[in-house]
Amino acid sequence: MLDEACLPELSEEAARYREHENTRENQGYVEMFEDFISWGLEELFSEVETVLDFGCGPGPVLAELLQEKGLKVDIYDPIFFPDNNYRGNKYDLITSTEVFEHLHRPCQEIAELLHAIKPGGYLAVMTYFHPGPGSFPGWWYHRDFTHVGFFNEKTLAWITAEFSLKLLKTGEQKYVLWQKLTENS
Repeated sequence: MLDEACLPELSEEAARYREHENTRENQGYVEMFEDFISWGLEELFSEVETVLDFGCGPGPVLAELLQEKGLKVDIYDPIFFPDNNYRGNKYDLITSTEVFEHLHRPCQEIAELLHAIKPGGYLAVMTYFHPGPGSFPGWWYHRDFTHVGFFNEKTLAWITAEFSLKLLKTGEQKYVLWQKLTENS
């Protein structure tokens, strides 16, 4: 965790995010979400009706793809869709793709997300797992100044224990799927 003084301002983050081509027209971007869906979300569709796409960015492509599969999807992004009415709802599934590395207060923000998930519901996350201390200096993912927190198998295990979750699976060194077991998770 970076010192508060080193964290980027919201306006700096917004400027950086606007440089991305995160639209439906960007085939690589769409394929990234299709891969995420086929990796771990499709198998949940029989149990899931309501979804929150947390940190959807300027073009909520994942939300659109999930809606096309018949799911009711709400979106939230602190910059592009800042209406945080999701906090009063309970979801079967929360997705968070390419977001966790941007969290300034990950424990607090994970707790808030879990509060919005129904018991038995799911949290599906995509963020590249860091390769360990020896390889970290040369790792490309930390070079983006908006990436302020990094996760690996040890961090995922800690989150699982700290929040009383069930770790269902990880994959591709970037995907994780948890299940919330109780209301107190």
